Amino acid sequence: MTTQQVGGALGLSVLASFAASQTNGLLAASVAEPAALTNGYQLSFAIGAGLVFIALVVAGTVLRPADEAEEDALQARDRPLGDAASPAARVR
Repeated sequence: MTTQQVGGALGLSVLASFAASQTNGLLAASVAEPAALTNGYQLSFAIGAGLVFIALVVAGTVLRPADEAEEDALQARDRPLGDAASPAARVR
């Protein structure tokens, strides 16, 4: 199994647990079964949508365009070995 599959299964099980917990709580409060199920699913969909939104914001702020990343890689490759830009690499 890949990490993506494990992450998806774990995320789905957490969302299903939230939905079941909400549904059981509403059933214990004497809410009709269809309404309790609907509210449980609405909660899990809302949590899932919130997590997707957070992931989009993080991806938009952390990831750089491919051209910019390629330029940085080329500059690092073309830098001389004794360049002063990396003083920690000096050998005494």
